[in-house]
Amino acid sequence: MKIWVKALIICIILIIILFVIAPMIFTIILYNNNFGIRVSVMQNTFDETDFSMQTKEISFNSNSGQILRGFIYRKNDTYTPKALIVFSPGYLNTHNDYLNQIDFFVQNDFIVLAYDNTGSRKK
Repeated sequence: MKIWVKALIICIILIIILFVIAPMIFTIILYNNNFGIRVSVMQNTFDETDFSMQTKEISFNSNSGQILRGFIYRKNDTYTPKALIVFSPGYLNTHNDYLNQIDFFVQNDFIVLAYDNTGSRKK
């Protein structure tokens, strides 16, 4: 009877390690490899001077006191824009990666507010 109790306890411990502790360690490793890194603009991307858009850099404070930065892109000051598009590039990208798309919207009479996530580019 004692052997069965010991075997049961060992099995329970192995199950806990396999289904609880191992996934936690795996999650920590994944998190450390994917987050906490700074994203910079790649060398072969466009910048604002490659397009005929007016660019205005803006900054404001978040509710947690961080300085957030972005850019307002527009054709010129003499037209009535259709709407404002808020452009968020997503994780591990900057809005410079999407300047072709931003230029498309600007040339079709939209104003675009593009910003980069905290930890990327100038943030």
